[in-house]
Amino acid sequence: MGGPAGDRSPFSTYVFFQPESNLLHPSGTLQVRGEGLSLGLPVSMSPNGIWILNTRVEHNAFETNVTLPGSTQPFPAELWIINLGVMHIHPFDNGWTAGGMVGIGSASDRPFASIREVNANMLAFLNIPTQERDAWNLSLFYSPLGQLAFPIPGIAYAWRPSDRFQMNIGLPFSLNYRPTDVIAFDVSYLPLTNANATVRWTMSEVWSVYAGYQTHSQGYELADREDVQERFFDFDQRLNLGVRQALFAGFALDCSAAYLFDRSYFRGDSFFSDSAERLEVDPGAQLSLKLEWTR
Repeated sequence: MGGPAGDRSPFSTYVFFQPESNLLHPSGTLQVRGEGLSLGLPVSMSPNGIWILNTRVEHNAFETNVTLPGSTQPFPAELWIINLGVMHIHPFDNGWTAGGMVGIGSASDRPFASIREVNANMLAFLNIPTQERDAWNLSLFYSPLGQLAFPIPGIAYAWRPSDRFQMNIGLPFSLNYRPTDVIAFDVSYLPLTNANATVRWTMSEVWSVYAGYQTHSQGYELADREDVQERFFDFDQRLNLGVRQALFAGFALDCSAAYLFDRSYFRGDSFFSDSAERLEVDPGAQLSLKLEWTR
């Protein structure tokens, strides 16, 4: 859920722009622009499973003259996320499916500046069918730059009573409901404050519009930090309105506008640090353009 245009497509690339907004404590202004790319590439497919290489690159550029909260260090001019990972999905003869993903990367103002700015993340999961449609999903996720910097277990029951309705009951939680051929509702939640809710109206095979609510957060490791445990976080909530056009060969173009609020940047040893001094940003807009391939 991280990133202004995050998704689960095999390929996507995006750009976004946040016009100048006023800052509080200290006073000033902030303007943000960014771009990113993600790619998942199957490298081996066999009866024993599938191996997938995936990569993610994101870049945010900031225009401001303020310092970081609680210091004399300038606000970073840019922040990067560079990550490379491999995923394996293995089916068993009894119908169970297991898989895992391991990634290594750097999220920093100077990625890979030293070993301190390199981190690893992992995911493991097990799917256990219980009926013709339903299944138990067990998972374990770890990201040192997430809101919870320790392994997060997940257990959920995938309930699929029909082709139009399915729900993951537990953590992570998700709900997908299509009451008609043109209306769809999607809701998801991950601990602790990662939430997404979207309603989509499909007008034709080419055009669709959507509206929704989303939280966004991301952690970084600044290269010049004195405390190796310190993280730099951003957080906001946003209301989105967008239009999507199907192009050709599975490609689609997505254009959206968002209202961002509850915006802040802060440093601390954890996302929920009580001692973190926050740089608060007035509510503002974001314009995004995304190209993705879904086949």
